Amino acid sequence: MRHGSRKVVRRRASGARTSRPLVIALGAVAIAGLLLSACGTGSPSTTSTSSSSSTSTTSTSTTSPSTSTTTIPIAAAENLFISQRTLAAITDVFAAYKHIPLADVAGPVPDTIYYGYVPATNTYWARVYFEPAPTAPLAVGVSFQDGGGDVIFVLRPGHAWSAVTTVGVPFCSSLLHDPLPASILAVWQLCQPGSTTPSVPQRCPTSQLSVTVGATQGAAGTDVFPLVFTNTGTVNCLLQGFPGVSFEGTSGSQVATAAQREGTLDGPTFSVAPGGSATAVALVLEGAGASCTHPVNVKGFRVYPPNQFSSLFAASHLYICANAPANTLQIYSFGVKAVL
Repeated sequence: MRHGSRKVVRRRASGARTSRPLVIALGAVAIAGLLLSACGTGSPSTTSTSSSSSTSTTSTSTTSPSTSTTTIPIAAAENLFISQRTLAAITDVFAAYKHIPLADVAGPVPDTIYYGYVPATNTYWARVYFEPAPTAPLAVGVSFQDGGGDVIFVLRPGHAWSAVTTVGVPFCSSLLHDPLPASILAVWQLCQPGSTTPSVPQRCPTSQLSVTVGATQGAAGTDVFPLVFTNTGTVNCLLQGFPGVSFEGTSGSQVATAAQREGTLDGPTFSVAPGGSATAVALVLEGAGASCTHPVNVKGFRVYPPNQFSSLFAASHLYICANAPANTLQIYSFGVKAVL
C-alpha cells in the first residue's frame, strides 16, 4: 500500500445573503483601516493578513475558505497478506533453490508464512517454512531438517522472486545475521528487543547434553545400541531428527564409515527438561568384525547432536573391520523404533 498526501479542506458554513452595497461599503472601511495602520506603525499587519508575493492579500476565516494540507508519512514496512498465486510462485522458487522436484514439497508449515513490503526500496519480502512431501526420498527429507525448509525470499523491482538464504536454527540468531531489513522484522514482530521468543525451547546444543549407551540388545543378526541423550542444562531444549554417529578407535580416529540414516523422517520432537532424556537407536550389523582377519578395537561412538558442529562421546567396546560395508552402522531418528 502506498501512502501519499491527503488534503483536508475546511469550508465555512453558508450564512445569510448580504446586499451588494453593504459589502462594498465594508470593503472600503477595511482598506482604509489597513492604510491607517500601516502609516501609524511603519510595518504591515500580521494578525489577519497572509502574504504569498510582493502584493499583500487579505484573508479571514469568515470571508473566504481556508485550506490546510496533512501529509501521511510513508511506513517503514508494511505487513501484507499473501495470495495463493504469490505463494505458488515462491514454492516454485523454493524447489529450484533446493534442487528438488516440486512434487517433493508438501507445502508450508502452518503459521510460518510471513509477507511484507518496504516502500522505501519498493521491495517485497517473504519468509516461508516448507515441509517435505510424504513421498519425498529420505535424502530430500533430511535436507529439510534443522531449518533447511525455512527460507527468506525477496522480490526486488524489475526482478522475479528469489531465495536469499536458509534461516536454519537457532531462529533469531540466523535471522539477525541474514540480509533481512530490521523494519520487516519489526512489522512481523519477530526477534525484537524484549521479545519473549528466546524463551521458547530451542534445539539442544552440544554443551547442554551428555550421551551414553543404554542396554544393548541383539536381534535378527543386528546389535541394537540405544544412544541416550540427557539434558544437563537448566532449561528445556528440543531433540528431533538424526544425530551423526561414527565408530571411534582407541587412538581417537574414526573407524569405517559414518552411520547411514535409516527409517522415517516423521519422528517426534522431544522437549527435554533438565535432567530428562531422549533416545536415538543405532544399529550395528552382525559380522561387522568377522569379515576381516584383524578387526579394529573400537572404544565407542563419536556422536553429533542434530544441527550441532561439536560432538560427544559414548563409550561401548566392540570390534569392527576398518573396511566394513557402508551399512554396517545405521542410525534412526529420535523416538523412531528400529526395523529389525
